[in-house]
Amino acid sequence: MSVLGAIFGYSALRDEVDRLARHQKALQLEWDDFYDKAAKILRRMGRERVKLDAGENATEPEAPPDLPSSPQGTPHGFLSDRQRAIQQQILRRRAGLQ
Repeated sequence: MSVLGAIFGYSALRDEVDRLARHQKALQLEWDDFYDKAAKILRRMGRERVKLDAGENATEPEAPPDLPSSPQGTPHGFLSDRQRAIQQQILRRRAGLQ
C-alpha cells in the first residue's frame, strides 16, 4: 500500500466496505428465510380457507324418512317443533336481536 493510501485511510475504508457487504449478505439471507416461512404459512392458510369454503358450500344430506323414532316421536338427532322454537329464541338472544 502506498503512503498516500495510508494517509487517506484507504485500508480502513476498504475494511468498512467489506464489513457492510457481509452484513448486507447476512440480512439478505435472513430476509429470504423469513419470506419462505411467511409464504409457506400463507399457502397453508389459503388451503385451509378453501377447505372451509368448500365445507360451507357442501349440502348436508337429508335424513331418510325411515329413521327409527325416539320415544318422543322424533328421529334421533332431530329437534321437535317446540325444541326448534326454543333453539331459535336462544340464537336470537345470543345475536342480540331480542
